Amino acid sequence: GKAKTRLFSGSDRRIGSKDITLFTRQLATMMEAGVPLVQSIEIIERGLDHEKMSKMLADIRVELESGTNLSIALRKHPKYFDNLYINLIAAGEQAGAVDSILKKLALYMERTEFIKSKVKRAMVYPSMVMLVAAVVTLILLIYVIPMFEQFFADAGAALPALTQLVVGASHFVGQWGWALLIGVVVTVYLVMNRWKRSEKFQKLVGKYALKLPVLGDILHKSALARFARPLSTTFAAGVPIMQALNSVASASGNAVFSDAVLRMRESISKGQMLNFAMLQEPLFPTMLQQMTAIGEESGSLEHMMGKAADYYEEEVETAVDVLTSLIEPFIIIIIGVIVGTIVIAMYLPIFNLGQAI
Repeated sequence: GKAKTRLFSGSDRRIGSKDITLFTRQLATMMEAGVPLVQSIEIIERGLDHEKMSKMLADIRVELESGTNLSIALRKHPKYFDNLYINLIAAGEQAGAVDSILKKLALYMERTEFIKSKVKRAMVYPSMVMLVAAVVTLILLIYVIPMFEQFFADAGAALPALTQLVVGASHFVGQWGWALLIGVVVTVYLVMNRWKRSEKFQKLVGKYALKLPVLGDILHKSALARFARPLSTTFAAGVPIMQALNSVASASGNAVFSDAVLRMRESISKGQMLNFAMLQEPLFPTMLQQMTAIGEESGSLEHMMGKAADYYEEEVETAVDVLTSLIEPFIIIIIGVIVGTIVIAMYLPIFNLGQAI
């Protein structure tokens, strides 16, 4: 019985970014309420129904009990706690304000998760629709058309060009369908494998993804939000700009953006101000550059970056909602055209037969 319960509880799944975000929020809440760090982690660990996460928290707790700092304990789990996270915690430890840093971190991570889920929705929705359209077409080609074809053969009807084309497509799918399916699966696997291993490939995909109609704009604004939000958080925590940019480079979710951030970091190391360094990077719009300039001049860069992040997050949200509402009628038209063409192709010979009689 116990094994069965575990099987369906999802306790054995891998640790995702949502788990880390939830943990950060819980830890921030407990520490703000005055619960000591080690005890907070122990309480969270006991309340989890997630074996891998519990084990990791137990490891961290043991480290803390032996006198290690939280930032050093987290550094032993780089797969789940990135540079940005660890640098912020370290800054909090130096300032003796880990609880307030955790609160800022939790907010930043929740906003990032929100933007990621929005972008995912923008990409998954059209893909699902195309999949449905493909499945409907395949069912018609594999099962429905051969029945009509048999009927036409028995009736001895001359087939119009459109019908011949659809029947030809049906034969092709019937013969080569499995080969095509295997080809698609292998291609997807190879692309994913290449993506994981090659930074050059990630940059290439990142570059062309930004040029896609509608979707490119969403990806661009999401990367800007994922640049401004962590930068605001790191500045608020008192992390030096060079260190902050290094951490933020990996947080944008797009290899082309990461490169641009590292180039800006290089310019700043030579004495330039952030807004001038930004001016040399075409990926960063004038509005963000001007907000950065105002922030630097007035000494409120963290505030301006927070405002910019709010703006781009709202833009992403609106763009995804617009895309979803635009895609729905477009999908109905696509499926209508596909099904309509097949139906017309099948009924044309029947009309011809009727006229012959």
